[in-house]
Amino acid sequence: ELFYSDGGFHFTQKSHDIWGLGDKKVPGSHVIYPLIPGSTTKHQKVTATWNYKYESTGTGGKTTFMKLTEDYRLGQNNKPAKY
Repeated sequence: ELFYSDGGFHFTQKSHDIWGLGDKKVPGSHVIYPLIPGSTTKHQKVTATWNYKYESTGTGGKTTFMKLTEDYRLGQNNKPAKY
């Protein structure tokens, strides 16, 4: 329940919702200063937003597996995930 209520959770497939909880939106935002495309020194101010911090990736037994959403990761000024 901690992950479900802390930052929001999105079930990417109905079959992942083995406990019948449903999605829970917890919108968030964070100001980041990424580089301007094509520049190596100039930054721009951007407000990144997301609706869910976590999303399901699968299930096994009585466990729902999850990862951080791409929107949340980018909102923390991280590079896109390479899966």
